[in-house]
Amino acid sequence: MDKLLITLEDFREFKDVSENIDWDRLNMYIYDSQFIDIRSFLGGKLYLLLQQDYDPLSNTFTDINLTNLWFGVIYDDIQFYGVRPALVQYAYSRLLENININITRSGARTFDSEESEAAVQAQITIKAAAARSMALSFLNDAKIFLGSKPVLYPDWKNNTEIHSTSQQWIKV
Repeated sequence: MDKLLITLEDFREFKDVSENIDWDRLNMYIYDSQFIDIRSFLGGKLYLLLQQDYDPLSNTFTDINLTNLWFGVIYDDIQFYGVRPALVQYAYSRLLENININITRSGARTFDSEESEAAVQAQITIKAAAARSMALSFLNDAKIFLGSKPVLYPDWKNNTEIHSTSQQWIKV
């Protein structure tokens, strides 16, 4: 199985989440986001390089180019934030859409708490779409960064289509 490329602290750096968040549950959405969104953006070769070079105990890479790609760097007087925040945003979006659903032997069930009011599905959809839009913004910056450094990142092929927005309009 792939290494998780972010920690709970990385996640909390970009999103306001409860201290009581179930890290094991969040891991599922991080894995999904890494494989579906980040791997498809970076391509199989560059994603494999990240996986092979990453040390999850120290949350670091040995290759400076992979460090810059993942954690960001200032280049040509531009602040590049890295691919890491895109992964956080994608995982957060998936978490929002699925956190209240549990699969039991009796089927899919939603969690209901007496202590708080459940969010309306439209609110969840809007927040999830906003997180995906943020992720796309970070990946658009990554596309520009990678495109400006083809010698440093020869395994990245600009064959990805980054859409200008992911915001879905909902009639309520």
